[in-house]
Amino acid sequence: MGTSRDSLIAVSDGVLRKLNFPELAAILAHEITHVKNNDIRVMTFAAIAGRITKILSLLGQFLVLVNLPLIAFTEIGLNWFALLIMVFAPLLSDLIQLGLSRVREYDADLGSALLLGNAKPLASALAKMEQYKHNYFGSLFIPVQRIPEPSLLRTHPPTEERIRRLLEFHKTAQLEPVADQYDYGREIPVPFAKHRPQHPRRRITGFWY
Repeated sequence: MGTSRDSLIAVSDGVLRKLNFPELAAILAHEITHVKNNDIRVMTFAAIAGRITKILSLLGQFLVLVNLPLIAFTEIGLNWFALLIMVFAPLLSDLIQLGLSRVREYDADLGSALLLGNAKPLASALAKMEQYKHNYFGSLFIPVQRIPEPSLLRTHPPTEERIRRLLEFHKTAQLEPVADQYDYGREIPVPFAKHRPQHPRRRITGFWY
């Protein structure tokens, strides 16, 4: 979150536990690219434009409904093409916003590969997170296979496509690794990622855990 001048990146405990050092570096490089490109500001402007579009569309539809008697009893005609644009403008705005988000994700993947000089760590991290996303316990409680979300309605591109592009870029681009001194099989030495045993107690919300 934030801008290139004042930003913050939060890392979950699960990422620290499950990813090795190069994979974590690739994820952070991906997020740093988002910060460098001011993607949060870009997506905020896109969201504001989408909300303004929805407000204007609802206002226009309301005015059409109010003027229906005038339209019915007079010879005033309607521009049906403009009316259809007004009705579907919020949907088109949402689709454009989602498409912009997917494009920025591809750019952040590229930035991660360029920062590290290696596209494989991010591809490995994406594959590992996708594996944990569809774990055994999830399939146990939800045995029915989920309907895949259409590509046009996703904020992020399909993981398989992101991995394919990264590996293809790694083969074709002349990358200079900047982290050869690290052992790519070594786990992250993060001592604070270990949970400290805590006795259950009643929290301020009233729950006991």
